[in-house]
Amino acid sequence: RSASGNATGSLVLTRHAGEEVMIGDEVKVEVGEIRSQTIRLRITAPRLISVHRSEIFEAIHRAASNRAEGD
Repeated sequence: RSASGNATGSLVLTRHAGEEVMIGDEVKVEVGEIRSQTIRLRITAPRLISVHRSEIFEAIHRAASNRAEGD
């Protein structure tokens, strides 16, 4: 379970370029281009949903935590 008490898990999918995966009713992830070790994803989501690479997401949360500790 996650910190919010919701069940969590992993789903591994095989997709080809041009194929899509839906997350809920509003988030669509499309495999755009595949080159060697790099995959381009197109993510379509409502503007209210933040979409970040994990390293950016972690940096945002570290900065917010540091600001909170400084208050």
